Amino acid sequence: MGGNIFNSFSPVTESYKNEKAEILAAYEEHYMKLLRNYKNEIKEIEEMMAGLRREREDFYKVTLPEIENSISKDNVLSKTSKEKWISELGFNIEKSFSISENLISHYVTKNLEEFRQKLQSEINRE
Repeated sequence: MGGNIFNSFSPVTESYKNEKAEILAAYEEHYMKLLRNYKNEIKEIEEMMAGLRREREDFYKVTLPEIENSISKDNVLSKTSKEKWISELGFNIEKSFSISENLISHYVTKNLEEFRQKLQSEINRE
């Protein structure tokens, strides 16, 4: 009987397995080629996102506390006016961060779609 007894039950022929492996290898090769071609764009997106996170963190850890400290020392504005001004500042800064995120997201989506189209054209060439 030997080790080949279960081969007769295999629904996938050896030739199909090899063909499938070749297709997957070709797909991976094209994918890696596209990643290499777009590595600068990928790095740029990563840097934009990291920069935005740093800017948001700096605002809340450094800038906003400094502004709050300066405003608290002001003797002209009322407490309500100071609170309102700080609140509006926070709202406007968050709005600005949101716009930046949306711009980056649009850039990423555009590049991902272009990447998918190129990948699909590479796959269709085969």
